Amino acid sequence: MKDPGRFTVPCYIGKAKEVRALCDLGSSISLMPLTFAGKWRIGEPTVDS
Repeated sequence: MKDPGRFTVPCYIGKAKEVRALCDLGSSISLMPLTFAGKWRIGEPTVDS
């Protein structure tokens, strides 16, 4: 089996259409300035586990 080179998962951000997100199997966190979320009209942040 050939190495695909990347692993992506479909996801939705707010009302945005489906996008592909790279999946990182290591432990990490992603941070975004709250001003970006407001500018992109993503909506209120929510807790998800």
